[in-house]
Amino acid sequence: MTSTPPVLPAGPAAHFTRLLSPHGIGARLAQLAVAESGLPKFSATFVHPRFRQEKLLVHELCEKLANRVTSFCMTRADRLKAKVEDARSEYETAATDALNARARRLFIQATKSSARSGEGGELLLFILAEEYLKAPLLVSKMRLKTNPQMPVHGSDGIHASWDAGAGALVLYIGGSKLHASFTGAVTDAMKSVAELASDPNRYQHELNLAQNYSDLEGMPSDM
Repeated sequence: MTSTPPVLPAGPAAHFTRLLSPHGIGARLAQLAVAESGLPKFSATFVHPRFRQEKLLVHELCEKLANRVTSFCMTRADRLKAKVEDARSEYETAATDALNARARRLFIQATKSSARSGEGGELLLFILAEEYLKAPLLVSKMRLKTNPQMPVHGSDGIHASWDAGAGALVLYIGGSKLHASFTGAVTDAMKSVAELASDPNRYQHELNLAQNYSDLEGMPSDM
């Protein structure tokens, strides 16, 4: 069997949309609408695991997360290569199976070597950014984390999208915060935002990662 190269869409916005992964996480999360007069204007999306007969479907959400480990850890070029190799056979999926196993090893390795063990939160951040912000992952930090020659610090995720109205690239520098209380999470998040905004070295570090390690497979060279 031979594979036909995909027809690439025209325009920057269409190219970024093409890079989004079909997570299907919306089936496991419900969005909470919040509107209150008198508060400062801000942009926020609140979601929570869905309920079934008053039971919180956390286990089902975790299954969805586990199924996206490969998309989170491996580059788009790696995933495309595996699909092309498997397309040579009508039934076999050896290349994809090997890639999935490699991704899980990377995820486990990063979790064991991390003092924070926050990789689960970063995986959730990755899915939320793609699902609700429509901003595909720009840098696979998991790949960088497991490289002993590449110390990685700073944000937990770098995503990007294209603002057609402004004709500009939008860079999302994400942070994952896991707290028992909403107040603690927001306080910690705002502290991280303030540190990033006030430290030009940290901001430059994120920009350097975005410029040198971008995972934009298939993007036209002029873009």
